[in-house]
Amino acid sequence: MKGDDMKADQIIKNAKRFTSGREYLRSSSLVVKDGKFVYVGDEAGLSDYEGEVTDLGGRFIMPGIIDSHVHITTGVGAAIVEELLGVPREDVIADYLMTNEYLKEEFAFLTNVVGEQAGSGVAVPDEALRYLFGADRDYIEEYYRTIGIKYGSFERFIEDGLRLSAEDIRDLRSMYLLRGSE
Repeated sequence: MKGDDMKADQIIKNAKRFTSGREYLRSSSLVVKDGKFVYVGDEAGLSDYEGEVTDLGGRFIMPGIIDSHVHITTGVGAAIVEELLGVPREDVIADYLMTNEYLKEEFAFLTNVVGEQAGSGVAVPDEALRYLFGADRDYIEEYYRTIGIKYGSFERFIEDGLRLSAEDIRDLRSMYLLRGSE
């Protein structure tokens, strides 16, 4: 008999899990305990846990999509780094919006996969995936507006919100910029 810490709230096997990498779907098994994933991997790892098992029969699962705009964190992270490196704001925004160009092929792929996994065989509208994963000028502009309201300026956000010193920023620039481009 397994201990209490091996009792799971939910065990899922035979799922195709969405990943953000080049391998969009991976066969996966997942274990949830106390609202958190305690295991993600192959089916062999499930033998360590006990609880009711749900077999998804190879269907699609997308854990973590609670707020459909979580993707902005990566875009905003890149925007912060670009700003710290001295990239003009309009260039930062243009770079963020290029996400849609970079993901164009992925959107086409995912529209068909999601439709197949839903069992309808009908491709999900491209606009639905753009809403979930795309970049929109309004999102990034709202980010900057919110920083202005909360901190007064982007510079204060860097200092007070992220607690980066002038020395931290110099170090970052020395790591990522070529001499003479600072």
